[in-house]
Amino acid sequence: MSNQTTAETIPKPIATRMRLRQRRAVGLCFLAAFAVPVWSAESLDSKPKSQPAENKSTQKPAPVATKSPLRMETPLLSSEQLLYQYLLSEIAGQRGRPAVASRGMLDLAQKTRDPRIARRAAEIAFQARQIAESREALLLWISLEPESATARQALAALVGVQGPIEQVAETLTQWLQDKTIVPALFLQMPYLLGRYTE
Repeated sequence: MSNQTTAETIPKPIATRMRLRQRRAVGLCFLAAFAVPVWSAESLDSKPKSQPAENKSTQKPAPVATKSPLRMETPLLSSEQLLYQYLLSEIAGQRGRPAVASRGMLDLAQKTRDPRIARRAAEIAFQARQIAESREALLLWISLEPESATARQALAALVGVQGPIEQVAETLTQWLQDKTIVPALFLQMPYLLGRYTE
């Protein structure tokens, strides 16, 4: 008797439970990517520095920023259109139309080029089990915020669940070069590599 099991030999209730466990594992991997905090090497090595007491008359007031660094330019879409499409996508997701919600949020992220919307698009697409759209949203998020370790971790989780082991190994090797995310990646290794038996 061979050790290989086929879909024909597995009883239907067991196959259903196996699929449910696989879906839970995918969800846990994605949640782990968003839930694990990222420690930078600077924050681990830095110690609070005490500042010497100075005379208040010699201290200069802090310069006031004239332009906010978080301000983002959006294309020629009115705020009403943006709000309408955002709410349409969110409500579609709550009303049981996850594919509509996923596609609408990804479209909005591509139009606005806003990393916050790209992140939300990735979350909605993953919850809707739209893996291709989730990957597209994560790649957009990474292109808009290349320093975001959370985006890279989420993509690693997605690749770890969906990709072959060679692709996972290549991705992890590339990300282990960035010393700021190494602690978080080591915490995620069991989730990323849990489905591989070899």
